Amino acid sequence: MEKATGGLKKRIRDRMRNVNKKVMAIALAGRLRGPEGEERRVERYRELLSLTRKILHQAEGVLEETQKLPRRRRVARLKPLREVLETMTGRVRQVIRQTKARVFQGITQYPNKILSVFEPHTETHMPPQATRKRRRRSSMNGCGNRKPAMFLPI
Repeated sequence: MEKATGGLKKRIRDRMRNVNKKVMAIALAGRLRGPEGEERRVERYRELLSLTRKILHQAEGVLEETQKLPRRRRVARLKPLREVLETMTGRVRQVIRQTKARVFQGITQYPNKILSVFEPHTETHMPPQATRKRRRRSSMNGCGNRKPAMFLPI
């Protein structure tokens, strides 16, 4: 976006390293058992959501700044980038809402749940009860993981 606009007033900060650290901290906290592990996991999610909100505010600032550019600098090459950024900010807001509902309030059946930020139309193939039954059956037989892989905080 910086190259397409010819430079922005505010510097865009890359926070990927911090995000990766928070995700790893959540995974490590998930290995701890009992209420202490749950408290640590919730605290790490709180930190990740805070960082995500900072990234979201930065993206909104970029959108505002590009809107204020003179018309000749907001040419056709900038329009698709703005559309993608607007779409992604909306999806990230939705993921933040559903993560807060799941982690802090325990609501897993969130309406209009997004499973993938990149493909929001993705649907679950099985109801949650069927998935739990299959996991329970495989753990009784001694095969398969008992913990599912973590992709997105849903």
